[in-house]
Amino acid sequence: MAEQLDIALLSELRELMEGEFSVLLDVYIKESERQFHEANEAWEAGDMDRLGRSAHSLKGASSNIGAGQLADYCAELESVAKLQQEQRVPEMLNKVTLELREVRDAVYAVRQSC
Repeated sequence: MAEQLDIALLSELRELMEGEFSVLLDVYIKESERQFHEANEAWEAGDMDRLGRSAHSLKGASSNIGAGQLADYCAELESVAKLQQEQRVPEMLNKVTLELREVRDAVYAVRQSC
């Protein structure tokens, strides 16, 4: 879990948000799934602008919960989409897919401890 999430940031959020911390985690789990699904749909439709927007949203949400590596991959995917580098999209989507799985597992583990 320490590899996917910034534990210090999560501890700070838990302290600041108190009872709402679990809500934050629940929203992240739901929204990250939606944003990732949106990114894949955009790619399948050939809509690089929408792909970039979806990657940007997932980047921000992931950064907010301390998932730095995932946020970095999303930033790269966003850049690839803006630059219309279609040949790099499958590689970046794969990286995001694998890291998102790890992050969500880590978030679920944190959520269970609330």
